[in-house]
Amino acid sequence: MDQNKLKEAEDFYRDRISGWMLNDLRKSIDVNTNFLTALACLIYTEIIGIFLPVIEGEKGSTEEKRFYRCLFRLNSNEYLRKLDISLRKISGNKGLYALRHSMAHKYYPTVSKRENKNYLCIASIIARDGVARNLSTNIKTDSPPIFLNGEKIVIATRNYVNELELSVKGLINQTFVEKDKEYQKAVIKGIDIIIRGGF
Repeated sequence: MDQNKLKEAEDFYRDRISGWMLNDLRKSIDVNTNFLTALACLIYTEIIGIFLPVIEGEKGSTEEKRFYRCLFRLNSNEYLRKLDISLRKISGNKGLYALRHSMAHKYYPTVSKRENKNYLCIASIIARDGVARNLSTNIKTDSPPIFLNGEKIVIATRNYVNELELSVKGLINQTFVEKDKEYQKAVIKGIDIIIRGGF
């Protein structure tokens, strides 16, 4: 294990990801810039995924794989996986990554499907907070960062940032404190990609 690259990766995690990225997201929430916060969450999910090991059943482009490596490690991963599967069935294999792609390139998060000359669009909205009500207890709790509300996809930015923050703390612990070899190999590969343009 290259200890210099491991130290470089730890510095990047603590300085850029925990410092710059997560602090920027918190500040963005405080000033209610919901669209910019959502865009950053979706893009940062992909960036963080550069440093993570492969997940079972990966498919898609390199960028898509990186996005899911992070997204499916958030606390709401079970719900997010089910939502991704549902969206793929409806849209002809376009899952949650389509939100990141459409937000970055069109500034309009959507999942769509073209059928002949017509488009099916699953409407999306961005909210600062997402709250779900447990039907059996009637208690309100934070929703997943991305969820379905009726027929609309909701990106709840505060929930997203909270889950990203918890995930990053866990990833730092697993990689640099517990010294999980699989995570350390992935983080070294990630730092090569980010700093040296390696593949």
